[in-house]
Amino acid sequence: MVEKREMDIKGAMDTVRKIEAQLSQVTGEKVELVAKVRALEGERAKLLDDVETLKSVARTIKMLEAEFMEIKAKKAELEEKVAALIKEKEALLKTIEELKSQLEAKDLETKAQELETEVKELREEEKSLREKLEKVAQPAPEVTGGQSG
Repeated sequence: MVEKREMDIKGAMDTVRKIEAQLSQVTGEKVELVAKVRALEGERAKLLDDVETLKSVARTIKMLEAEFMEIKAKKAELEEKVAALIKEKEALLKTIEELKSQLEAKDLETKAQELETEVKELREEEKSLREKLEKVAQPAPEVTGGQSG
Protein backbone atom coordinates (compact mmCIF):
# COMPACT_ATOMS: atom_id res chain seq x y z
CA MET A 1 0.00 0.00 0.00
CA VAL A 2 2.77 2.37 0.73
CA GLU A 3 4.17 1.61 -2.61
CA LYS A 4 0.90 2.27 -4.21
CA ARG A 5 0.63 5.47 -2.38
CA GLU A 6 4.09 6.43 -3.47
CA MET A 7 3.10 5.64 -6.99
CA ASP A 8 0.01 7.71 -6.65
CA ILE A 9 2.04 10.60 -5.22
CA LYS A 10 4.67 10.16 -7.92
CA GLY A 11 1.95 10.06 -10.57
CA ALA A 12 0.31 13.07 -9.06
CA MET A 13 3.63 14.91 -9.03
CA ASP A 14 4.22 13.99 -12.67
CA THR A 15 0.75 15.22 -13.48
CA VAL A 16 1.43 18.46 -11.57
CA ARG A 17 4.72 18.90 -13.46
CA LYS A 18 2.96 18.29 -16.78
CA ILE A 19 0.23 20.74 -15.83
CA GLU A 20 2.85 23.30 -14.74
CA ALA A 21 4.70 22.81 -18.03
CA GLN A 22 1.44 23.23 -19.94
CA LEU A 23 0.61 26.25 -17.79
CA SER A 24 4.02 27.73 -18.53
CA GLN A 25 3.52 27.04 -22.23
CA VAL A 26 0.03 28.54 -22.16
CA THR A 27 1.32 31.56 -20.26
CA GLY A 28 4.01 32.05 -22.94
CA GLU A 29 1.39 31.69 -25.65
CA LYS A 30 -0.82 34.19 -23.77
CA VAL A 31 2.04 36.70 -23.68
CA GLU A 32 2.58 36.21 -27.42
CA LEU A 33 -1.16 36.55 -28.09
CA VAL A 34 -1.37 39.70 -25.96
CA ALA A 35 1.56 41.15 -27.92
CA LYS A 36 -0.14 40.19 -31.20
CA VAL A 37 -3.43 41.73 -30.00
CA ARG A 38 -1.60 44.96 -29.10
CA ALA A 39 0.11 44.96 -32.51
CA LEU A 40 -3.24 44.35 -34.23
CA GLU A 41 -4.85 47.15 -32.19
CA GLY A 42 -2.03 49.45 -33.35
CA GLU A 43 -2.59 48.37 -36.94
CA ARG A 44 -6.34 48.86 -36.48
CA ALA A 45 -5.77 52.38 -35.18
CA LYS A 46 -3.45 53.06 -38.14
CA LEU A 47 -6.02 51.66 -40.55
CA LEU A 48 -8.73 53.84 -39.01
CA ASP A 49 -6.44 56.86 -39.48
CA ASP A 50 -5.84 55.74 -43.07
CA VAL A 51 -9.61 55.43 -43.61
CA GLU A 52 -10.09 59.00 -42.32
CA THR A 53 -7.29 60.17 -44.61
CA LEU A 54 -8.91 58.39 -47.55
CA LYS A 55 -12.28 59.95 -46.70
CA SER A 56 -10.62 63.36 -46.62
CA VAL A 57 -8.92 62.66 -49.95
CA ALA A 58 -12.25 61.53 -51.42
CA ARG A 59 -13.92 64.76 -50.24
CA THR A 60 -11.08 66.78 -51.74
CA ILE A 61 -11.36 64.87 -55.02
CA LYS A 62 -15.13 65.51 -55.16
CA MET A 63 -14.55 69.19 -54.46
CA LEU A 64 -11.86 69.37 -57.16
CA GLU A 65 -14.11 67.52 -59.61
CA ALA A 66 -16.87 70.05 -58.94
CA GLU A 67 -14.43 72.92 -59.45
CA PHE A 68 -13.13 71.25 -62.62
CA MET A 69 -16.66 70.92 -63.99
CA GLU A 70 -17.35 74.59 -63.21
CA ILE A 71 -14.11 75.60 -64.92
CA LYS A 72 -14.89 73.36 -67.89
CA ALA A 73 -18.37 74.90 -68.22
CA LYS A 74 -16.95 78.42 -67.90
CA LYS A 75 -14.29 77.57 -70.49
CA ALA A 76 -16.94 76.36 -72.93
CA GLU A 77 -18.99 79.50 -72.26
CA LEU A 78 -15.93 81.72 -72.83
CA GLU A 79 -15.01 79.84 -76.01
CA GLU A 80 -18.52 80.47 -77.35
CA LYS A 81 -18.28 84.13 -76.35
CA VAL A 82 -14.86 84.48 -78.00
CA ALA A 83 -16.12 82.83 -81.18
CA ALA A 84 -19.14 85.15 -81.24
CA LEU A 85 -16.94 88.20 -80.62
CA ILE A 86 -14.53 87.15 -83.37
CA LYS A 87 -17.47 86.77 -85.75
CA GLU A 88 -18.85 90.16 -84.72
CA LYS A 89 -15.40 91.75 -85.08
CA GLU A 90 -15.03 90.34 -88.61
CA ALA A 91 -18.50 91.59 -89.53
CA LEU A 92 -17.77 95.03 -88.08
CA LEU A 93 -14.43 95.27 -89.89
CA LYS A 94 -16.15 94.34 -93.15
CA THR A 95 -18.94 96.86 -92.54
CA ILE A 96 -16.40 99.56 -91.61
CA GLU A 97 -14.44 98.84 -94.79
CA GLU A 98 -17.65 99.08 -96.84
CA LEU A 99 -18.63 102.33 -95.13
CA LYS A 100 -15.17 103.78 -95.73
CA SER A 101 -15.43 102.83 -99.40
CA GLN A 102 -18.88 104.44 -99.61
CA LEU A 103 -17.55 107.56 -97.89
CA GLU A 104 -14.58 107.73 -100.25
CA ALA A 105 -16.97 107.34 -103.20
CA LYS A 106 -19.17 110.15 -101.86
CA ASP A 107 -16.11 112.34 -101.32
CA LEU A 108 -14.95 111.62 -104.86
CA GLU A 109 -18.42 112.40 -106.22
CA THR A 110 -18.42 115.71 -104.35
CA LYS A 111 -14.91 116.52 -105.56
CA ALA A 112 -15.87 115.57 -109.13
CA GLN A 113 -18.91 117.87 -108.97
CA GLU A 114 -16.77 120.71 -107.61
CA LEU A 115 -14.17 120.15 -110.32
CA GLU A 116 -16.87 119.98 -113.02
CA THR A 117 -18.20 123.33 -111.80
CA GLU A 118 -14.68 124.81 -111.77
CA VAL A 119 -13.90 123.41 -115.23
CA LYS A 120 -17.19 124.78 -116.57
CA GLU A 121 -16.39 128.21 -115.13
CA LEU A 122 -12.84 128.03 -116.52
CA ARG A 123 -14.18 127.03 -119.97
CA GLU A 124 -16.59 129.94 -119.87
CA GLU A 125 -13.77 132.28 -118.83
CA GLU A 126 -11.55 130.89 -121.61
CA LYS A 127 -14.35 131.35 -124.15
CA SER A 128 -14.97 134.86 -122.95
CA LEU A 129 -11.28 135.74 -123.13
CA ARG A 130 -10.98 134.26 -126.64
CA GLU A 131 -13.99 136.25 -127.76
CA LYS A 132 -12.50 139.45 -126.33
CA LEU A 133 -9.16 138.61 -127.94
CA GLU A 134 -10.88 138.10 -131.30
CA LYS A 135 -12.62 141.47 -131.01
CA VAL A 136 -9.37 143.19 -130.18
CA ALA A 137 -7.46 141.41 -132.93
CA GLN A 138 -9.98 142.25 -135.70
CA PRO A 139 -8.98 145.20 -137.84
CA ALA A 140 -11.13 148.21 -137.44
CA PRO A 141 -13.48 148.80 -140.38
CA GLU A 142 -12.22 151.36 -142.91
CA VAL A 143 -14.14 154.48 -143.26
CA THR A 144 -14.85 155.29 -146.94
CA GLY A 145 -16.87 157.74 -148.57
CA GLY A 146 -17.20 161.25 -147.42
CA GLN A 147 -13.73 162.65 -147.34
CA SER A 148 -11.61 163.60 -150.24
CA GLY A 149 -8.18 164.20 -150.33
